[in-house]
Amino acid sequence: MNEQNNINRDLCEYLVNLGEEMAKAKSQPTKFEIQGRTYKVLNGKDEEVRVRDPHKPQSKTIFTLQGLVDFIKADVDNIFQNKDFRYIVSVMSPERFTIVSPLIGQDNERHVVAECEYHADRIPFGAKMVLDDFMVMMQTRFDDTENRAKLLAVVGNMTDEQTNNVADDGVTQRITVKRGTVTNGTLSIANPAYLQAIRTFPEVEQPESPFVLRVTSSDKANDTPTMLALHECDGGAWKVSAVQTIGHFLKDALADCNVEVIA
Repeated sequence: MNEQNNINRDLCEYLVNLGEEMAKAKSQPTKFEIQGRTYKVLNGKDEEVRVRDPHKPQSKTIFTLQGLVDFIKADVDNIFQNKDFRYIVSVMSPERFTIVSPLIGQDNERHVVAECEYHADRIPFGAKMVLDDFMVMMQTRFDDTENRAKLLAVVGNMTDEQTNNVADDGVTQRITVKRGTVTNGTLSIANPAYLQAIRTFPEVEQPESPFVLRVTSSDKANDTPTMLALHECDGGAWKVSAVQTIGHFLKDALADCNVEVIA
């Protein structure tokens, strides 16, 4: 009887151990590869094993063109050293560009290494402004050029105390200015005026583009001051010029680096 009990006990232990081993084996996934991707099967279900790409960089934010050049040349993370991975500097607009990796990883993706944006307050094109506000805008948001000086010389001769009569033929506005008993003077504003608005990174020359200036005469009866508005009239062509200028700047600055500039 004791011998039979021992056999039963040993059989029970064997079955318990076997069950534990089977359960453990069942909880361990089976891994296999298909076309370079790793999958696992667990409890009859398969799923892809996601492995972090060792070449995937963390994105950084840069605020200037020169900062981007310094970032690439310093290469503190050693991400531009591998000649098998040529990175792309993509100029996406006059205000934004990115550095992206070549196609890498399980999903054959491009990863953003760094991005840069130009931040500036919007220039109020098309909005009517009083003389003082217009003068401030012209002096702070436009480069100092001969055309800007001419335009400032014209509008600088107008004040809210003047009586302004505006004659407009659609191209040139003639403004008659009267100051008390002083003989009338006539100021002519020919449109368009070619100016360099500050709308992209300051490291590059701002693109010159045409603008139309419109002047609304003052009305003393209704206590309405002289108003001025500056309108863009190039259909956005300045953006193409700005992107090309940024591209030339970066190509020259990064000529000896392991990157390709696309603009």
